[in-house]
Amino acid sequence: MPVGASFRIASHDNALAADGTVWAWGNNANGCLGGGTTEPQAAPVQAVGLAGIARIAAEGEYIYAGNEANYAVGRGGMLYEWCTLSTNPRVYPNFVTVPTPVWGINRVRDIVNGARHALAVVK
Repeated sequence: MPVGASFRIASHDNALAADGTVWAWGNNANGCLGGGTTEPQAAPVQAVGLAGIARIAAEGEYIYAGNEANYAVGRGGMLYEWCTLSTNPRVYPNFVTVPTPVWGINRVRDIVNGARHALAVVK
């Protein structure tokens, strides 16, 4: 997996491959690795359904992992969430263990994540 960028937070690591896929490893509480399980992983696992992600960074870029949520922005501006309580009323209040589109928000340019909130900049 050629890595374009990566970052580490307290519980797990995230990396963006050259092909636009996202990979993660480490503690997997609440499904933070995005692979659909909550089992810890020593080796990288691919975040399910994410492709075409532009880049990642620790803060204020196109993927951000906070204490309670991961977000990614695709090249087309689609916002995805996982490792969080779902914003989708059909899923809430369950944790999302695979990247899921955020309802009602599109054309996203940037995202930042705080302790209990996220802010998106839209085009």
